[in-house]
Amino acid sequence: MSSVGPENRYVEAAGATGREIDFCFLPKELTERSRQLIESYHGVHGYARLADLLWHAQTREFIALHRDLSPVFRKASLTRSAKRANECYVLVATILFSLEVLANDFAGWGKRFPLARLKADSILREHLPNARTWLMDFYLYQWRRTMDRTLLSAISPPPAKLRPHVPAIDFRNTTQAVPAEEPGRRDAGAS
Repeated sequence: MSSVGPENRYVEAAGATGREIDFCFLPKELTERSRQLIESYHGVHGYARLADLLWHAQTREFIALHRDLSPVFRKASLTRSAKRANECYVLVATILFSLEVLANDFAGWGKRFPLARLKADSILREHLPNARTWLMDFYLYQWRRTMDRTLLSAISPPPAKLRPHVPAIDFRNTTQAVPAEEPGRRDAGAS
């Protein structure tokens, strides 16, 4: 077993099977903004199309392979509660959309988190080679067509200073895609 330094742990996933990928490398800020964008889009247009978006051939295969995504997707498919199903679909879409944004360095996320970008890029190259921007094309179509700054600001990184990496996804509770704020971590107030 080889030891992997912290600077190389993101690249290690290139040879991992879909079941072994750990999405904790996704930045919390990115997943929060991705989730907000996805929820706001479907809040306006409805959630009916979300399951179909995730049923794309390569996306579906990747979800089926992954040890955490597969049960979440299955739970969404079998539940009688539309709210619960939508929460599960949004969780899966948030992860995939965040991978695409990082790997393609959209709005500077890849520059801000270069090691996470390497890992996201290796995952997309290996598991989703023909669907590298599937969800970005769907959700950001309006931005690409009009170059609307308000839509771009919805997914752009905040201008604040860099914070230490905080894992974004907790699969133990599939109804909450992003864990609560860390205890003891507060924004500095005006003094």
